[in-house]
Amino acid sequence: MDEEAEESTKPARKSKVPLPFVLITRKKWGATAGETPKNQRLKYPANFVRFVETTTTTEGYDDCSEYMREVQKFRINTGDTDIPYNFVIGPDNVAYEGLGWKMDVGPGRGLKLKYLTGDCVDIAFIGSLEEGFMPTSEMFKVAIDIIKYGLEMNYISPTYLQIPIDGWRPSYFLKPHR
Repeated sequence: MDEEAEESTKPARKSKVPLPFVLITRKKWGATAGETPKNQRLKYPANFVRFVETTTTTEGYDDCSEYMREVQKFRINTGDTDIPYNFVIGPDNVAYEGLGWKMDVGPGRGLKLKYLTGDCVDIAFIGSLEEGFMPTSEMFKVAIDIIKYGLEMNYISPTYLQIPIDGWRPSYFLKPHR
């Protein structure tokens, strides 16, 4: 079987698995529609999970929602099609839906190497390493829960590799236990 036949833009499972984390949907944080070009749809299961920082800080639901709207507006105004993350974890220990499971961040958004296109889920932590930010254990738990859900729904491959935020030591890598 060739690689093209193995890749899919649809998850293998359609069961209704409850989310193990709190998710603020795009509608709840006030996203605009954005565009989803067909060539930027995420292929399932993704073989990489990448962690990134947002280089800014916020506090609580209102700040995080405003941040999400500002980032989306800025990215669209500078030629992108939408927000540059699949999920964003705020200091309130809540996940905010960026592109979700449907769309790849893609190299056009400047956050990935070309070889990751279509094959990577980006999880961002709101915070700046330059300002001494380090995700809390609660934020890490949310990230692990997102990954566990992605594994359960076949959005993420069980053999996925993690790509840490620049500057993180390997001891910060997250691997959920099944």
